Amino acid sequence: MKIPMPPIRKAAVYLTSYGNKKNSAGKNNPEKLRQQKSRFSLEG
Repeated sequence: MKIPMPPIRKAAVYLTSYGNKKNSAGKNNPEKLRQQKSRFSLEG
């Protein structure tokens, strides 16, 4: 059973979209981006 967590999900979506924007602009650190993504998927 999943517990809804709107604040965390909202923050994750915001940070992910921000990271994507930054990455598409710079494309400098894919390793860091991968770590962030795995952390967000763990949080939910």
